[in-house]
Amino acid sequence: MTDHQLRDLLHESVADAAMPDVADRAWEAGGRRRRRRAASAVGGVVSVVLVVGGLAWAVDHREGNRSAAPTQSTKPTRSTKPTQSGAPYTGRNQPDGSYRGTSVWWAPSVGQESSLPYTATPLPTTIDLASPDSGLVGDPVSRALAAFAVTRADGSLYSIRVLGADGLLRGVDLGTAPDGPAQVQPMRDPEGNLRIRAGESMLSPSGEYLMFPQDGSIRVFRLKGQQWSTIDTGSHSTWDATWTPDDDIVLWDPARPDAHPPVYDVRGRPVTRAGATDDLNPRWDSDPYGLPRRSASGSLAQSYTSGADVPQPPSLGLSPGQSDWIGIASAPDAILVLPQEAARQKQCCEAAGWLDRDVLLYESRSSEGFRLLAWQQGTGNFWQVSDVVGWRPGYQSVVASYARLPVVGTRAVS
Repeated sequence: MTDHQLRDLLHESVADAAMPDVADRAWEAGGRRRRRRAASAVGGVVSVVLVVGGLAWAVDHREGNRSAAPTQSTKPTRSTKPTQSGAPYTGRNQPDGSYRGTSVWWAPSVGQESSLPYTATPLPTTIDLASPDSGLVGDPVSRALAAFAVTRADGSLYSIRVLGADGLLRGVDLGTAPDGPAQVQPMRDPEGNLRIRAGESMLSPSGEYLMFPQDGSIRVFRLKGQQWSTIDTGSHSTWDATWTPDDDIVLWDPARPDAHPPVYDVRGRPVTRAGATDDLNPRWDSDPYGLPRRSASGSLAQSYTSGADVPQPPSLGLSPGQSDWIGIASAPDAILVLPQEAARQKQCCEAAGWLDRDVLLYESRSSEGFRLLAWQQGTGNFWQVSDVVGWRPGYQSVVASYARLPVVGTRAVS
């Protein structure tokens, strides 16, 4: 039985009682123990293997890979758990349509996502942002798989946590230094609001560094040793700073997409490697969001907003171009359509990384919560990976930033 099913049963067990719903509190109390078990279950496949690739098509216009041979993937068996939309998802291993000669595949609906089997990955099945932690000071880690920033409804920062390879979250303190001001200061966003910039480019591809843009500088935090440093950027805009695959920092400016922005290494030294920014252009004529992600085989995935006339599932009665989608430049290319529904959030589904040479990890944000899902490119195989819980939708928002994950084989787990 999966963590997701256990949580459902816990909710059902108190649903008929005339008492407050204590299921979430009970679930959160056991979260740390579950994550330790989940981490140990995949500990054998976690490694320092990373994916290599050039700088990808486009950085986030708004908010804002070295590998060993992957293990052999096995085909999962489908869950038969009923969902809110009726029958569970049953994919087929042929495209659902085409767009400009590119195969188009339809992702499961929000209601069908909970019917998908889980697959073993370096990430725990539950990522509980409200779980107690000892922080980096009491429980240091030199690398992170992901970083999560929780913000309040007014945009102010509530917390930042990093997820270690052991499946545990550790808090990062951006507050007052022992002998001076706060380590990170708020800055003006493109709309003029004063806030701390904690976006999708927060965590470096290696998972060793966190980056926080400032006015006239970049603050860099090295997890190993918990060391802060500052990169002086002069008059260059820093809000949209992003990482290269080599942990260098590009001061990309969406207002000047064809320019050659400055590039620095983590010590603040200028980088002049030829072609460092040659690929900062979208693969398709549509508006991208989130960061592009490159697989071990060289495939690039980028999320796009609705608007392109990609085929839509006819059963949903959608008009052309109504759904967000993920474009994959590969051999062959592919498009994954995330069917528009009332439950889906705007810009719902960022590409988060690759779990295998052809298995894409992506987000699904909806009124049902924040899930991480996986898709085996060119097939109807989808899996659940993680539920991100422990935050209050409507009162808080979550920004996730991902390192390049170790390449592992995918398989269904019970």
